[in-house]
Amino acid sequence: RVIGYTMKKIMVWDLYVRLFHWSLVIAFLLSSFSAFQDKVMTGYDVMHLNAGLTILVLATSRFIWGFVGSTTALFTSFLRGPRSIVRHLRSISVKGSVSYTYVGHNPLGGWFVIIILIALIVQAMMGLYSNDSILFEGPLAASLDENLSNQITDYHKILGIIIIALAILHVASVLLYSIGKGIELIKPMVFGYKVVSDTLTEDQSQEQTLRFVSPLWALTLFLITGYVWCWFIF
Repeated sequence: RVIGYTMKKIMVWDLYVRLFHWSLVIAFLLSSFSAFQDKVMTGYDVMHLNAGLTILVLATSRFIWGFVGSTTALFTSFLRGPRSIVRHLRSISVKGSVSYTYVGHNPLGGWFVIIILIALIVQAMMGLYSNDSILFEGPLAASLDENLSNQITDYHKILGIIIIALAILHVASVLLYSIGKGIELIKPMVFGYKVVSDTLTEDQSQEQTLRFVSPLWALTLFLITGYVWCWFIF
């Protein structure tokens, strides 16, 4: 049900979500690049390890932020059921721009967030126990039987390819929305603000009740998460 038209600039993403997003992009690119390089005597093993540890801390803290963070970062604000997904798919399937926009993540983007976060956490954790059968091994690989470590390494490689495919799909989707549908997604993730000019359905008019948590709490969460992981690993 359409409840009105708007043409205003509103804050959508808090500072932590934006820093998390672009930090994850950098760490993911470094991790993916180093994964396909010869790690013997090249330093790519250190790059891959550090990038993986960074991803682990980032993804874990963002997952927790989904329960305690700002409104648009909360899982409860963007994880929607099948009806919303179908309605959104019908909207983007027609020519021209979509008939309405969401303040935060749309239904597809919301489920992508939770899927990619879980996949990254599992992938990074498997990396802790993986090895390359030559010189490189994760910091916890020696704690496992060699056969089990090798098996985890195989799963690590498979999931890595799947995550890369998901990342490519994500980039393609952003381009579809930005170029094909005229919905800007990149600038809001950089500056935090979004211009809402399309009609909003009733369950999407939440900008009136947005709540943003202080970045200091996000920093505290990130540092605590990093400390816990370092304690567990090292």
